[in-house]
Amino acid sequence: MSVVHSPTLAAPLSSADAADAAVWRVRLLGGFEIDDGRHRLTRLRSRAAMALLAQLALAPERDHAREVLAGLLWPDADEVAGRNRLRQTLSLLKAVLEPPGGAPVLQADRRVVRAVAGALWCDARAFEQALRAGRHAEASALYGGELLPGFYDEWVLDERRRLQALQERLAERLAERLAERLAQNPPAYPPAYAPEHPAVAPPAPSLADAQRASTPAPAVPRSAVPRLPQYLTRLIGADVQGARLQALVAEHRLVTVLGAGGCGKTRLATEVARLACSAPHGGPPPRFEHAVFVSLVGATTATELQDRLQGALRIEAAGPPLEGVLATLEGRRMLVVLDNAEQLHDDAAAAIAHLAERLPSVHWLVTSRRPLGLDGERSFALETLELPAPDASLHAVALNPAVALFVDRARAHRADFHVSAGQRAALVALVHWLEGLPLAIELAASHARTLGPAELLALLQAARADRSAPAGSLAFLARRGVRSGSDPRHASMLDVVRWSWRLLSAPQQHMLAALCMLPVGAALPMAAALGGGMAAGTVALPLAQAQALLDDLVAHSVLKTTTGHDGQQRYTPQEPVREYTLAQLDDAAQRTLRQRLLAWLMAWARAMPATAPLPSVRDELPNLVQALAAAPADGDAGDALRLVLWLQSSWGEIAIPAGGLDALDALLASPGLDDAHAAAGHALAATFSYEAGRGERVRAHLQKAQALPCDDPVLRVMVLSRSARLHWRLDRNATLARALIEQALPLARATGRSNSEASLLSLKGHMLTAGDGLPEQGRVYTAQSLALWQRSGNRHLINAGRYNVAVTAMQAGRPATVLDELQALADEGRELQDWDLASGALEAHGTALLALRRWPEAACSLRASLALAWDGMEMMAVMYALWHFAPVLARLRMAELAAMTMAAADAHWRERYGQRDASDLRELRRVRRFTRALLGPAAAQAAWARGAARSVGETVRAVLDSPAGR
Repeated sequence: MSVVHSPTLAAPLSSADAADAAVWRVRLLGGFEIDDGRHRLTRLRSRAAMALLAQLALAPERDHAREVLAGLLWPDADEVAGRNRLRQTLSLLKAVLEPPGGAPVLQADRRVVRAVAGALWCDARAFEQALRAGRHAEASALYGGELLPGFYDEWVLDERRRLQALQERLAERLAERLAERLAQNPPAYPPAYAPEHPAVAPPAPSLADAQRASTPAPAVPRSAVPRLPQYLTRLIGADVQGARLQALVAEHRLVTVLGAGGCGKTRLATEVARLACSAPHGGPPPRFEHAVFVSLVGATTATELQDRLQGALRIEAAGPPLEGVLATLEGRRMLVVLDNAEQLHDDAAAAIAHLAERLPSVHWLVTSRRPLGLDGERSFALETLELPAPDASLHAVALNPAVALFVDRARAHRADFHVSAGQRAALVALVHWLEGLPLAIELAASHARTLGPAELLALLQAARADRSAPAGSLAFLARRGVRSGSDPRHASMLDVVRWSWRLLSAPQQHMLAALCMLPVGAALPMAAALGGGMAAGTVALPLAQAQALLDDLVAHSVLKTTTGHDGQQRYTPQEPVREYTLAQLDDAAQRTLRQRLLAWLMAWARAMPATAPLPSVRDELPNLVQALAAAPADGDAGDALRLVLWLQSSWGEIAIPAGGLDALDALLASPGLDDAHAAAGHALAATFSYEAGRGERVRAHLQKAQALPCDDPVLRVMVLSRSARLHWRLDRNATLARALIEQALPLARATGRSNSEASLLSLKGHMLTAGDGLPEQGRVYTAQSLALWQRSGNRHLINAGRYNVAVTAMQAGRPATVLDELQALADEGRELQDWDLASGALEAHGTALLALRRWPEAACSLRASLALAWDGMEMMAVMYALWHFAPVLARLRMAELAAMTMAAADAHWRERYGQRDASDLRELRRVRRFTRALLGPAAAQAAWARGAARSVGETVRAVLDSPAGR
């Protein structure tokens, strides 16, 4: 039994005094401690005695049956042995709690044991009572951590989980209340915006500011003040994360704040520690007596850790440092901040675990780039600062934490710096480029004296692109003076990232280097294929080994994880880490990795199932584009072109970015390509260019596709089919299109290419329906094409055939019969993430409702089609939705918007895609006549002119923001 005598009571109490003061305070949360005002005990002679007292203190008003207590404390003993042990333990406990002359605390008879009313006070019970009474601040102060740490009896575990659940809900409630108070009563700051914009609010407050705003000035013990670092700058943008960390530190005894270098771990931990030792006047006592800050920069071993602890605690006694630390901290409610612990060896981590086990009333707050890996450790991943939306208003930009931090630090170098309308876009782009990293933002702001945001961003971008400068932008992001603090690594982003790199093992560095070659990182299969090393001939890693390396890199805070469209976890380097890592690779290593990426992509494309998984293709699209762009210089243009052709079953449902079109153009310009593959590639590039609205490139690619010899019958069918479709779409040249179809159909049938045959028949049916006005004849061919596609098992092609059949029926005058089918196709498109199908089906659904004169329902379907197409960047689908939305707007008497919408759709369609069908032109004329009748000729013409001058984005926003669009 360990007894600590209170220094405030030198003389023993009299018997009468003892009787009056016979209340034992039992603390079970975060450790074991009992105190009656004279003695404080942190352990009893047996664990059974401690567990028995816990049972009685948790329910002091209850009669505890002896057999129940024996069963809980000694579940493996028989009944007789259990009752004997209970009798012995009870005798021991009464000897401690009821010394000679003391008041009774426990009562027992042959059946039950109970506590004397009012003799036991328990922190866990008081926590629940305060929580039920709505005294949340008091409840938060009472919860010192998990119940009886180190006890693993079943009843303890059950009670521990129950109390933890209550505390988690309390922490969430307190965080929400803090955020609400900050939103309602933000502290006043000097304006961070231009004087000509008085409506713009000041930047977001800091965590310390939030505490000052909601409570009176805290009373911090004088002895604690020098033990935490003091900063000359304000903490900005950490309020919500700070509140969450405060609750976590109060609840758990070992919390590690994780994050990349420069994300603000040390600063946040320091402010949380300062607040944890503070209390408002008249409120409950602070959770901790003192906070101690221990810098571990340069410390790796257990001995160095103990030396740093001894120095921070000002222990002057000779002897083993560990014993001095234990003697100083034992029984004290302390918060110890261990800063920069990522380089600690296993023996040092084991020393922390030993200290945590021996010191149940001490909590440990660790900052690190990787977890310590200890039992009971709770990780807190520190997120970077929230970034403003690219199109955010001036008001929203000035309030954004990342921008507010830049403004605040820039004013140290240029006092008149502010957020103005002219700088808004540049500031938003700059903090996005810096990825919201607080240190990077601070270092960039140090250049504000001579550079504006736009100039600074351009310089940083140029520095990163300059391969002759090994440090790139990282060296430029550096402090030009002495840093306030003790960690020289934070003087530049280069030093920060270099430190992270040096902490990695060689296999970890190889995996990181492979991922840094990929614009959007990789999921596990690709990472395993690429991450084995830079040597030529390196084989793929086993998936389990690759996953272990990825987990390590995430733990080191050099990789961030996201969930892809296909639901797989993807691993992407932080941009500063990517820049530094690529600088470590020579040209040969980078080329090896690029070639390995191309080989993996080719194998992935060849193994693609009949129904291409569009979410996976979208996830890899940026990596695909980079592989295509690099292939000509690496001598791999032929392989890259085959990759493009193998993926053609996916391209029809996915919008290709501009960079992909440029990469394909460069690929096709490479010398030495096989003629047949080049012809097919040009035909595919012509299709991509048409869908992107690049009319001049369509004709150039078409000419080359038809001029190149193509002796491969399969590729020849592809060239003829795509050429026929484009000649019809661009110029409505039915004669040439039909001639090409008739050339291609026998080849398709001879080679057994049923999907190609179906595509040709589908085009034939569409031309009869839309061009010749013969939907009944067109229906024959669309039905034949659907039957062929159904044999393939390709859901994308089957859905295309179903769509064609439904549209043909609608154009034949049966719109009511296709509503259910079009809605089903829209649902199918959403399931497959085929946004082109989903938006097209909704657009056709709206058009059918329009033909049935069901205007509000038509508006609803067309609005959904437009929103889906715009979000999915399917520009042709956007044009169709706008075109058919205009008649609905006219019928709903929104004549001006109808005129502007149709004018914009017509102008942009002609600019991007060429001629319209005869039926579309009839709709155009009807809208013009209708709006002229509603507005008058002059007003209608003016609205038409304004609409024709609008951008697509402006037109889409105007429609979606209108009453019909909502």
